[in-house]
Amino acid sequence: MNLSMWQLVPILISLAALVVTLMTYQRAGKWKQSEEGRALVDKVNEHEGRLTVVETKQLNLATKADIAKLDAEFGGLQDVVKSEVAGIRGAVDDMKEGVGEIRRWIMQEGKS
Repeated sequence: MNLSMWQLVPILISLAALVVTLMTYQRAGKWKQSEEGRALVDKVNEHEGRLTVVETKQLNLATKADIAKLDAEFGGLQDVVKSEVAGIRGAVDDMKEGVGEIRRWIMQEGKS
């Protein structure tokens, strides 16, 4: 196995990259154990909890379809209320006429 100097260069670069990767991995593991690392992990966990709460609340919000359905239901109820009010208004007008007639009759009886 006779390798020239130029054939060893890629192998040496790959080995150097592997060593740097392993050292970086080791430093990252130590950093997580440090006080600063734990504080950062706690902060990330806190934000994750807050996001979970927001996501849960968002799931309970009305959708566009829900709002359209309610709008249709209220539109139908509004029509029912309008027709009922119109019926009541007609009955009140009839009562006014009846009360007016009774009043006129009482007034005429009082003059007699």
